[in-house]
Amino acid sequence: MEYYCQLISSSSSQNSSSSPPVELRHKETVRLGRDGATGGTGQVEVTADIDSKEVLVRQLSPVCSSVAGVLVLQREGETAIIGPGAKLELMTEKDALHIKYNIFFGQKKAIEVANTRPGETEYAQGDSVVDMYTCRWDYSQSLLVMEYGPQSPSPLVAAFDLDSTLIKTRSGRLPFKAAGPDDWTFWMPCVPHKLLAAEASGYRIVIFTNQGGMNYGNPPLSEFKLKLESVMKELGRASVLLLASLEDDEYRKPRTKMWEYFIECKNEGVMVDMNESYYVGDAAGRPKHVKKDGKADFSCSDRKFAANIKINFSLPEEFFLGEPTSSEFSWYGFNPRTYTPGVEDGPSLEPRGTLITREAQEIVVFVGPPAAGKSQFYKDYMRRERNKRHYSHVSRDLLGSWQKCVTECREGLVAGYSAVIDNTSPDIESRGRYIQLGSQCGVPVRCFWFMTSLEHALHNNQYRNHCIKLKLYKDDIKKMVPDSALRSYKSRFVEPSLAEGFSEIVKIKISLHFPNKMAEDLYMKFWD
Repeated sequence: MEYYCQLISSSSSQNSSSSPPVELRHKETVRLGRDGATGGTGQVEVTADIDSKEVLVRQLSPVCSSVAGVLVLQREGETAIIGPGAKLELMTEKDALHIKYNIFFGQKKAIEVANTRPGETEYAQGDSVVDMYTCRWDYSQSLLVMEYGPQSPSPLVAAFDLDSTLIKTRSGRLPFKAAGPDDWTFWMPCVPHKLLAAEASGYRIVIFTNQGGMNYGNPPLSEFKLKLESVMKELGRASVLLLASLEDDEYRKPRTKMWEYFIECKNEGVMVDMNESYYVGDAAGRPKHVKKDGKADFSCSDRKFAANIKINFSLPEEFFLGEPTSSEFSWYGFNPRTYTPGVEDGPSLEPRGTLITREAQEIVVFVGPPAAGKSQFYKDYMRRERNKRHYSHVSRDLLGSWQKCVTECREGLVAGYSAVIDNTSPDIESRGRYIQLGSQCGVPVRCFWFMTSLEHALHNNQYRNHCIKLKLYKDDIKKMVPDSALRSYKSRFVEPSLAEGFSEIVKIKISLHFPNKMAEDLYMKFWD
């Protein structure tokens, strides 16, 4: 690979101009400051060692300089060594510079081509010449990757959604119903100018887009590629990286795997300055009365994505047009940031003071959607080693059919045990089997109703799936169930009533305890 080093000014905001990049060649010294390349108020010399990816900074004047916000160069002749992503400050924050290494992948050597315009570069691979300003496509599992123009890591990222943020359909149709690869136009005429200005200010342009419709041919992959090639051609000679999630998996926004892939695989591990970087998207949970088109946002996935990765968020109207926007929005669904982790006192039960277990024989029927925390509740409070009374654990997930569950429950009662029916039990029929069995065996039947909303359960389901992958819990936990199973529960649900024959109905709000900080941080992310 051939490397070079650049100093990229970070003194500007996303809407203002900035000093041009300063290229540092191997072992050559460049002066920055009063009479140097940046025209700043400090005065230092910088020398890049491309092989070791280090820059030697030498103070030339009595004006102080700092590295990464720490005052380190206070006298003439003092030196410091900095690496990729570091910040060099000359006198004031407005003169802050970022070290940026441009790394070109593969066995490519930059050459100046005679018929290119000044400043344009092509790359040779063997005997062929490759124009970097073409769309280069690749795949990583369910992620589609496009690179356009030279790609290099940067601590400054200008990230964007694609549809209804950078482009829209010319026909007015929804993006997934576009009338072919030519049915597009820029969201506003100023979009190309704003992107080019961001790149000129030292920002790396990255597009994060959900394109799950391509799995169903909406649009076909070939059509999507043709459209993006057309968009890039109209955009001009900007370097753009596009990441497109193709499935409903961990890469799909607002989940963060797409961002993590970018950092690890496409930004060479260079840490992003989240205070200076930003993400622009239209899916922001806005109600219809605050939008010019009178249509509510279809989701809040872009705002959630920005919140998950902790980056500054802007609406297209704010970023491209400079228009004031309403702060009114809804997160759409469960908001983990309003959830209070469990306390040592355990779950909340209504009626208050209810005993979870009893010495007398009984049947307890759980009612609640998948991923409501029912099985964990049994493990935490009703297993034999935690109580004098043994409660048989009856679960359709383990036994396979309701008939086997009824048989298992009956055999436990005959043996003198109590029983916990750890199923969803959404309707009168599914609960009635155990009420009838309790009547036949002369034991009371209580209902434990888990007050977990569908949105909360969907969140728990996604969280559980990631915990399985990361092996964050010592105990085995169930595999993820499809979201359709949770929605099916809601459609069948009938609120339990004492009239069904229950001796008591206990409403339960679960209280989560996390094994470590990583597990808690995962739970506090938006998943849908």
